[in-house]
Amino acid sequence: MLIGCTYDEAAAKLCRDPTILDTSGIGYHHVESQLVEHGFAVARKWRIAQPGNQHREPWPCSPFSSVHWCQVDAGGRGAHAVVMLADGTVLDPMTDEPKRLTDYKQVDFVAAVVPLAPPQSQTPHGDS
Repeated sequence: MLIGCTYDEAAAKLCRDPTILDTSGIGYHHVESQLVEHGFAVARKWRIAQPGNQHREPWPCSPFSSVHWCQVDAGGRGAHAVVMLADGTVLDPMTDEPKRLTDYKQVDFVAAVVPLAPPQSQTPHGDS
């Protein structure tokens, strides 16, 4: 959903052995690293803001991109990744029903995921 490919294609990009996703998860550092390696930028808002370790208000925050990767507490298994669209609709792989971030016990972060433009061929100092 985030990078415009099927689940199986995304799993292959994220993991050397995608079958581990059937029994365990991977950390957000790993996911972010692979998103960047595949041409995406990530801008994250945390529940706790700096400076001063202050709870961000309002929280969860409003959408700030066309697509977001969010880490939520869905109960039971700990951290869980969902996708939020620009209109606030949340797509959760654990259910067919659309949700909202307020449906979850806790939201740890909301991260915009945007494709980077390919580098432009440039000559030094903009000379043609």
